Amino acid sequence: MRYRSSEQGIPAVEVVIGAGILALLALSAALTLGLFVRSATEAKERTVAIFLAEAGVEYARQIRSEDWANITGLTVGTTYYFDVSTTTLVTTATPEVIDNHYVRSFYLTDLYRDGNDDITPSTTPGATVDTDSFYLTVDVTFATSTATTTESLSAIITNLHNE
Repeated sequence: MRYRSSEQGIPAVEVVIGAGILALLALSAALTLGLFVRSATEAKERTVAIFLAEAGVEYARQIRSEDWANITGLTVGTTYYFDVSTTTLVTTATPEVIDNHYVRSFYLTDLYRDGNDDITPSTTPGATVDTDSFYLTVDVTFATSTATTTESLSAIITNLHNE
């Protein structure tokens, strides 16, 4: 005679399916956490790059304030770097590497004005180069986990002191 137990076990198939579902949930959580960490790291790197670009604009303004000839002596369209390792702030052709991760550079482009002294594209009829102003673009380049990224900040730099 067979006795029936009032307690029945969980079949092995259900245990395997349950363990598989738990494993998939754990894997999804780990992948999501990894994505959040990577996104936070890239957001921090971009924020630092933007702050470095803002500082670059301020460095260019300081160089301009010391002597407008420091700006007019630069070649339009050529990439330059800041040398902030000395007691004076100067421009250089040697790349500026910050924290072994960021490279900050800048370049100038001509600024054009029309007959009303308004800023205008170079293609506007009658546009002339404003010799007392330039467009300044500061680029900060850095490597992320997926690519090389550049954050740029542009400003107009002028001969503020009419030198």
